[in-house]
Amino acid sequence: MLFRSEKVRIEALEELKQWGTPSPLDRVLGDWRPIEKRDAKPASDALRSVLGSLFTGSDALRKVSAELAAQYGIKEVEPVLVDVFKDLNQSSPARASALQALVSLKSPQAAALAEQAVKDQQPLVRIEGRRAVSKLKPADQVMLAELALERDRKSTRLNSSHT
Repeated sequence: MLFRSEKVRIEALEELKQWGTPSPLDRVLGDWRPIEKRDAKPASDALRSVLGSLFTGSDALRKVSAELAAQYGIKEVEPVLVDVFKDLNQSSPARASALQALVSLKSPQAAALAEQAVKDQQPLVRIEGRRAVSKLKPADQVMLAELALERDRKSTRLNSSHT
């Protein structure tokens, strides 16, 4: 992509999210200009050709890219999503979006990564991990509740000991 501005790249990706069912409102003028539903394949093909390079951008760009990959069912991006999730230097929104995309893509690694996420240091990643486990392994929801309660008890004890 030749866009220099990160904001423009993110805006373009946000527009691709709506490709199949575009808003009836003109984005610039606010006029009512309904557009019929479109085939998502051209958007998917365009995204597929540049998706790898999008994950080298900012956290916000990686987050939107993960969402789009899941929306369009682009399974080729699974290894990149796994890397984003496992990289603790990534932001928690990017890691949570990567996990969410892996679940949407029905990745064989999603269940194991979701169990990892439940124990993560970042609250947003833990929340997404609980959502993922509840989708992938509904029987484990009791274990998740117990784990969350135990974590809350520990943090409450730590907070009360500091006051």
